[in-house]
Amino acid sequence: HNQTFTITITVTAKTAGIYENCADVGPTPASGYQDANTKDNRSCIPVKIEFGALSVSKILTTSGGVAIPLTGLVFPVTVTCGANVTNGTITTTTPLTVNNLPIPSTCTVTEGPFPAIPANACPAGSTPTWLPVSTSATVTVSTGSTTTVSIRNELQCKPAPTGCNLT
Repeated sequence: HNQTFTITITVTAKTAGIYENCADVGPTPASGYQDANTKDNRSCIPVKIEFGALSVSKILTTSGGVAIPLTGLVFPVTVTCGANVTNGTITTTTPLTVNNLPIPSTCTVTEGPFPAIPANACPAGSTPTWLPVSTSATVTVSTGSTTTVSIRNELQCKPAPTGCNLT
């Protein structure tokens, strides 16, 4: 009887490299089968294990006359790569990097909540508003290096509404 079997092997490694995975396959004595050629019972394949990293950065734009620099604002983010969940923060000058991600990994980056807007961020007579240009992103880490994703927001100063006369 010719039979085909599929064997699934899960490899877990803590360091990158090329590993050799070997299997010895043959009938057990209790099966009653005899193997006429035991020299072909061993098979080996190379298994390449790679790890990558994901760097999450912040791009912050302004419009409407923002009056102060916003470099000190801290934005919370959650990076989810399969079962690996990393909570952290980013600023316009400091990204968050998640290391040791198996290749390939599909990761979702979610931002929020927005930080409080400083009281003096906008000129007098205008109201500050966050525009969430992009508050989440999905990216695939597919090389043995660092993949970068940016989350972009805009702080807009809108003229405050003028008085209304209701009759």
